[in-house]
Amino acid sequence: MENKIYKKKKEERNLNIFTTPMRTYIFKFLCLPNASAQNLPHFLKISIVRRLSLTIPAEPMVPERSPDASCICGATKYIYSLRKKEWVVSNTNVQILSPMKPFAKGGMRICYEVEEIEDDGSHTRCIAKLFLKTVSDVKEVDYFCEGEAQCLCEEFANNFNKAPFSGPRKPCISFLQCQVVRISRKDIPRAYRGQKEGFFSYRTMDTGEVLFVMEPKLGGQFTKYNSNFGDIYESDKRFKTEAEIESRRHMLHVAEAFSHFTLVDSRGSMLLCDLQGVNDLLTDPQIHTEDGRGLGLGNMGMEGIEKFVSNHKCNEICEGMGLRPLTGLVWGPPGDANESNVYAFLRAQLRQNSIQPPKPIAEMTEEERLEHALRLSRLTY
Repeated sequence: MENKIYKKKKEERNLNIFTTPMRTYIFKFLCLPNASAQNLPHFLKISIVRRLSLTIPAEPMVPERSPDASCICGATKYIYSLRKKEWVVSNTNVQILSPMKPFAKGGMRICYEVEEIEDDGSHTRCIAKLFLKTVSDVKEVDYFCEGEAQCLCEEFANNFNKAPFSGPRKPCISFLQCQVVRISRKDIPRAYRGQKEGFFSYRTMDTGEVLFVMEPKLGGQFTKYNSNFGDIYESDKRFKTEAEIESRRHMLHVAEAFSHFTLVDSRGSMLLCDLQGVNDLLTDPQIHTEDGRGLGLGNMGMEGIEKFVSNHKCNEICEGMGLRPLTGLVWGPPGDANESNVYAFLRAQLRQNSIQPPKPIAEMTEEERLEHALRLSRLTY
């Protein structure tokens, strides 16, 4: 009996090595010249091993929140309707997969992988695009201008696809539907509210909220065809086989012809460029306007238009569509038909600042919510 009591007390003493006196002893020992944990007395090593064997779980411990843990936020989503000429608003949930690790980075934007969580629990993989901090004075309206620009591009694409073509292979392109998403300050996870880096550090200067343009993530080989300053990307080393190279060459010519078409179709008032994407599905375009106003922070105005005109060389797609060479082309005043089209109409609204995003549903009165529900029920795209 005494033996058992002695053994129990000895085990308790061994497990209690991290009491204040014992920690002081270990600290003083390790402060001696040439001391190390390897030179600790044998009884201490045994005690430490026993102590750790009882405190370390069978599986590795996972911290309560790692520095880059994914998180889910409530958000407000805005989709622009060209038919209604207004933003349609709804509530959603967005999961940021790696808040501290961007997916990609460009000259003006940084991208993060996110997932939109639908009402039925399904997840849609998307890309969130935010303006870099090097872009000065980013405001809420800048994100809505980006959204408007991409919606306007869709209208250009529809007209391009319907235009007469005399060649053997009719061109066809489309743009991803983009949405503007807002995460209000109260919906930012507490662990990320004070972050100076990462996804949640990109806030608008006027509201201090996180806004971004969200679009579905494309699968396949992503490539860029032209830039927002007249550059043409003739090749991409990632395309290896003859079939891949030929397919990309064809799409490059389609992209250049499309940019040419937008300038002609808008009577010199708009140029759509900075075309990139997977095959004929394009994303993240830029529109230059004759006055340099609106439609995103990358709008380089006449300087951007002139750069494209000086670099563009008509190809078989331009010729098949009957597009005249741009060099020396003089634009007359827009006619009645052009004034009534969606380009001019939307541009007029932008100049008058008449397009205002609606406020979040949570901030609407009952009457505003009812009006919004009626609009939403009548909406078609």
